[in-house]
Amino acid sequence: MELHDFLDQYVEGYLFHDLASMERIRLPDEQHYGAVSWPIVLSVLSGMELLGALLFDHEFDADSGDTHFKHYWVQFLGAVFPEYKKMPGGPDLMRALVRHGLAHSFLTAPGINVTKGDASRHLYLHPDPLHVLSIDCLKLAEDFRESYAKKVHPIVRGVPLWLGPRTISRESMQQRLNQVARFYADEAIKHLGASPFTQLIQAGRVKAYPSSSVPTLTEGSMGPLYGELTVPSVGPGTQTVFPPGPKPKSGAN
Repeated sequence: MELHDFLDQYVEGYLFHDLASMERIRLPDEQHYGAVSWPIVLSVLSGMELLGALLFDHEFDADSGDTHFKHYWVQFLGAVFPEYKKMPGGPDLMRALVRHGLAHSFLTAPGINVTKGDASRHLYLHPDPLHVLSIDCLKLAEDFRESYAKKVHPIVRGVPLWLGPRTISRESMQQRLNQVARFYADEAIKHLGASPFTQLIQAGRVKAYPSSSVPTLTEGSMGPLYGELTVPSVGPGTQTVFPPGPKPKSGAN
């Protein structure tokens, strides 16, 4: 998959549009919880880790999420908004106390207060015995998108970024994307290859998409697997929105 197409669909499409949808959610007067503040924060931090991997200058390593996240936080987000570099604990705190808790148990650590619509206290460490750190999810998402527009877009358009002896270019980002795609394609084959679903496809009881309709990387497809089923080397899945079905007739159970 070409870098431009990937970013257009998965970052500027799914990620940014999902953030915009969640940002519009407001609580009804009688409801006290559920403003999706935590999902916004988790989505932003996941997007930073993804982009950090694509913008890294070494071969993709799935076990280097901390490094990829810190790379984006310092070199891209922090380059546009220096306050993120000055934040108490920086990216290490954000990963350990916010990202990990939300990803694994949907909880932030004690001492973290996530707000929605209080940008004046974003990254503010309250001077009390608990030292509570405030993070405003709307400001975090806004700054993330702006850092992408100012620092990543120029690279994608063909303007390399020099970070000391390292050079980040459109070509290096494409190489990282290809490596990410190959890794997750291998994971899909490993786990789906022995699944009941693929066994049903082999038996002809589930219709798979023909391989011609599945997007593949420019550098080699994984090829057909189990007849018509193709595991695309692009790796990521897709989102599908189904229209609502017909309303039940009056008196229906």
